[in-house]
Amino acid sequence: MKIAVDLLYLYKNTNSGTGKHIEELLRGLADAGLLAEITIFVQDTLYENYIKSIPESDSLCGISHVVCRQGSLFDFINRRMKKGGKFSKEFYLNRFVLPKLLKAGGYDLLFCPYNKVFNSDCGGIPSVVVVHDLFHRNYQSGGSIRRRLWRSCVAHETERNIRKAAMVVAVSEYVRQDIIKHIPSVSPDRIMTIHNSITVSEETASIPGIEKSFILCVSEHANHKNHITLLKAFDILRDRIRHKLVLLGGNREATQSLRDFIEEKQLKDRVVFLSNISDAQRNWLYKNTDLLVSPSLHEGFGRTPVEAAMLGAMVLTSRSTSLPEVTMEKLNYYEPATDENVLAARIAELLQQPVPEEQRKETAAFFASAYGAETAARRFYSAFERVVGK
Repeated sequence: MKIAVDLLYLYKNTNSGTGKHIEELLRGLADAGLLAEITIFVQDTLYENYIKSIPESDSLCGISHVVCRQGSLFDFINRRMKKGGKFSKEFYLNRFVLPKLLKAGGYDLLFCPYNKVFNSDCGGIPSVVVVHDLFHRNYQSGGSIRRRLWRSCVAHETERNIRKAAMVVAVSEYVRQDIIKHIPSVSPDRIMTIHNSITVSEETASIPGIEKSFILCVSEHANHKNHITLLKAFDILRDRIRHKLVLLGGNREATQSLRDFIEEKQLKDRVVFLSNISDAQRNWLYKNTDLLVSPSLHEGFGRTPVEAAMLGAMVLTSRSTSLPEVTMEKLNYYEPATDENVLAARIAELLQQPVPEEQRKETAAFFASAYGAETAARRFYSAFERVVGK
């Protein structure tokens, strides 16, 4: 088989959740001896910042790749526009550049690890599309007319991609059922569930200014990540615990409201914002936190609680959407997700009576086995064979 992998959704690195997904899948294919059949199609920016820097010792070194360049017209547009330039580049690469390359290369299959807004026209070859969530169906409402129009465009394009795919891979059974519910034209036998693989390095690096005795939350500052309930719970506990609260994640629509709450409750000396740190520094946080809390309201998969548990952290998470499935009932839970009093009580309980270290080691080993990269890669390869065979 000749398999083309569309990585045009990645700009400079693989640090995002969807970036980690494909990086680990490619490593799993390498471990299984199947990487020779794969060619990745990447933006020039990803090639310069990531592909070129892969060391010789890495299993991905030398992976077959094709660099998709935007041309002089879009160079001109990007120099004069910000968001519009990025949008126009992605549209041009997906709809004009990649289809020609696929046709010329004689590929048997196009694999799209992320169901982005403008997936590529396949030029007649079958596609396998990974759906990480149907967020636009479940957790978006209101906003400006412009934002509502954009969401409508996202819904139309992403669901069009799902309907035309030869096979759809859902990253959890929760997502699979969501597709069946919201896109009934897609036959259930065309949708299979393959959990993401999760691998973590043991490498750590301390962070200046962060001392032990802290509670950790790792996620971007989006409304559905529900940081506000965690902050309210922390405020309830402020005089009963000595800990600081560390919020690791990128700024988004919820950032200002979180800062406003912290200012109002005079928590500035107890809450630390972090972003743009290395994986080794994140691992240090996982290994040294007294408790990681994941209060999210919506996850298609939910990597962070498992990742933290694999490095020995004690984890408390909500029971929202896919989280109980993906964490396999191995962690600590609270519900309802938006009840700060329940969350505060569970945090206090776990800090007073921590999960024994031996039990956490057993959980870490269980997750390492369940989410091995080669296991997921072989399941994906079987899906590719089924599609090409048809």
